[in-house]
Amino acid sequence: MEEAAPTLSRRVLRGATLCQTLHWLASGRTSALELTQMYLDAIAANDLRLNAFVRINAAARDEAAASDARRARGNLGRLDGVPVAIKDNIDVAGMQTACGFPGPRPAAAHDARVVERLRGAGAVILGKTQVPEGAMLASSANPHTGATHNPFRPGYQAGGSSSGSAAVAAGLCGVAVGSDSLGSIRIPASYCGIFALKPTAGELSTQGMLPAARRLDSIGLMARSVDDLGVLLHILGGHDPADARSRRRRVALALPDWEPGNLRVGVLGDLAGWGTEPGVARVFERAMMALEHELGNRHVVDFGDFSITRV
Repeated sequence: MEEAAPTLSRRVLRGATLCQTLHWLASGRTSALELTQMYLDAIAANDLRLNAFVRINAAARDEAAASDARRARGNLGRLDGVPVAIKDNIDVAGMQTACGFPGPRPAAAHDARVVERLRGAGAVILGKTQVPEGAMLASSANPHTGATHNPFRPGYQAGGSSSGSAAVAAGLCGVAVGSDSLGSIRIPASYCGIFALKPTAGELSTQGMLPAARRLDSIGLMARSVDDLGVLLHILGGHDPADARSRRRRVALALPDWEPGNLRVGVLGDLAGWGTEPGVARVFERAMMALEHELGNRHVVDFGDFSITRV
C-alpha cells in the first residue's frame, strides 16, 4: 500500500513558489482552503507590524472552497486555488479601490481585466495591498494608512508604489499583482528581495486600473521565482479590445535561438549620475556580466537629458 505524502508545514507552504504550490495542489498535499486560511492567519498575526494589506477580501474562504469543489469535479483553471493579492489601484468587484486616498469609496462594480483573468484561471483573491497616495511615490509612505515596512529590516520601508511586494517577501501571499509606471514594482521587489516583472507595454491589459501616467502605466507581477513570473504572464496576457494600448501579438516567451550574440540587454549608462550607491552598482554590474555571458551583447542606452524630476 502506497504511503501518503508527509504533511507540509505552514512554514514550507508560506515560503513556496507558485510552481511548487500548483504541484502540491495537484498532488493533494494541500488544498485551496488550507492555503487561503494559512495566509489569512499569517496576515492576522503579522500585518499589524508590516502594514502590507489595506483590506481583506471577505469572500476569500468561499472562493477557496469553490476551487476545492472544482478540483473534486476535475474542472480546473490553470491557477485554481492559488491565493493572490491585488494592489489597491486595481479594481476588484465588490471591494473599494482607494489608491491610497482617505475616505470611503463605493465598491467597484466590475473586476479589472487582469483580475477577471485571474478569476477565470481559478485564483483566489486574498485582498488589496497598500499603496502611497495616487500610486505616485517610490516609497511606501502614506499619511492616511501608514507606511508599509520592510519585512527584513525593522525601521526600513518596503519601497513603492506596489508595496504589496512586502507581503510576498513576508510569506503573507505567494503572488501579487501591482502596477509600474516608473519602477513601482521593480523598486519594492529590489528592496524586499523578490522577483518582479514589468512586461512589454500592452502585454497585460490595464483596463480597470486607476491611471498614473497612461503612456507609462503597466500591470506588473510579483512572485518568488522567475518561473512563477513566466507562468503568470502566459496566463494573464493577451489582447484586450477595451484597452487601446493592448498588444494584438503576444510577446514570445520561448527562446529557441538562445545563443550568445543573438540577444542583447539594454543597460542605462552612468549609474553614478543617477545617485546609485556604490554597493548597489557593484551588484548590478555582476548581474550584467552574468547576462553578458548568456546573451553575448550589452547595449548601453543613452537617455540624454532624461530627468526623473521632470517626469
